[in-house]
Amino acid sequence: MIRAHLASPTPPMIDPPHRGAHPGPAAPHDPALGQATPGHPAGPSSAQSAPVPRPRPRGWRRALRLALLCFVALVVTLGAVEGAMRLFGMGVPARAPMSQTRLIRMTVPEDVAPGLWETLSPGGESSILYPGHGDVPDRTVRYSISAQGLRDREFAVPKPPWVVRIALVGDSVAYGTGVNAEDSLPKQLETRLRKALPGARIEILNCGVEATNTSQQVALARYRLLAFDPDLWLWCVTIPDASGKNIPRPPDWGELPAQRWITRLGLTSGRWESAGPQDPRRAAVMKVRGVSVLADTLCHMVYARLKGSVTVASYRRDWDPTSPGFGQVQSALTELAATPAGAAGRVRVALYPTLTTLNERYPFQGEAARLAAVCEGLELPFLHLIEPLMGLQAPSLHAHPHDRHPNAHCHGLVAEYWCAELVPVVREIARERQAALASGN
Repeated sequence: MIRAHLASPTPPMIDPPHRGAHPGPAAPHDPALGQATPGHPAGPSSAQSAPVPRPRPRGWRRALRLALLCFVALVVTLGAVEGAMRLFGMGVPARAPMSQTRLIRMTVPEDVAPGLWETLSPGGESSILYPGHGDVPDRTVRYSISAQGLRDREFAVPKPPWVVRIALVGDSVAYGTGVNAEDSLPKQLETRLRKALPGARIEILNCGVEATNTSQQVALARYRLLAFDPDLWLWCVTIPDASGKNIPRPPDWGELPAQRWITRLGLTSGRWESAGPQDPRRAAVMKVRGVSVLADTLCHMVYARLKGSVTVASYRRDWDPTSPGFGQVQSALTELAATPAGAAGRVRVALYPTLTTLNERYPFQGEAARLAAVCEGLELPFLHLIEPLMGLQAPSLHAHPHDRHPNAHCHGLVAEYWCAELVPVVREIARERQAALASGN
């Protein structure tokens, strides 16, 4: 039974034909396609296991697809950075217009005060808003000019015999742009000298006028300051003192390349709402900066880099030994040295550093050495005030991200350093005052 069963295998199952269809011969097999063809039996083929190659896309399609992917990735990345900057309060604050300062200036006719041009208007008042950002609140700095034409209190004229009076003359750094009056360099220096010499009656007059140079400041001394009868003159020189409205610029100097790029790109240190007409490129950039924190920050960084290049190049040009600016500084200091105060050793010159790279790569070391040599030749005591600021980060000393004038902390460091140099001189003057009072003179 078992053998009979194995010997007679079960016949193969045959699918019944479809209804209505007539059975016909089986279709042969195509060896290439794995299908039945006439003359070829159906069966396995090597082509069945090999994948059918797809046609490659053309080159421009691949490039377009890659560019689209890169664009999408860039948009997503910029969006993420923008969101993170907004979330964490990053970026730079807006900038307020600076035109209010014109309210406290007056033009002085040339026949009244030769070489002065402009000075502070007695009784004038103004203010500047420094917008805050993040955790830093808005800050308003007020400028009040006394009836005597100083950013200071009223002083007795004539000078009381027991008073040691010091005039601190300079530009916007001495004036105190960006800080309150009590935080300016003259007032902080006055506080420290009074503390160091408690027995002396010391007054320091803030005789700074913004946007003036050394020759204009000498003209101011003739026009307004001699009436206060200072016992000691402190001249606070800055690198911009070799430039100004009263100094002709050679016609071959032209505009610096970095300044042209600032104009072409419509860049500024910050953005602000302008009531008047603006350059179309600047107006367009301002709109973009008002929408995007990232764009505003990038524009600020690019402007700072370009403006820094302009500042270094232009100031070095002004301090070239053959330039009109350097010649003006020499002439003004020569006039100071010839005054009775200069001949008596009562004129001191100090250079307040530009707040940029404050280390061994400070860009104006050559200019400082040139000024020191001029003072040495005129026998005017000279002091470079960079020492207490060396190694510090310049932005931490700025009045505002858009205003590179020294802040109150910076003035305090400089005042402490300068005070130590002045104590012996002021002590000697105070002793002279006391001796004159004792003798009845």
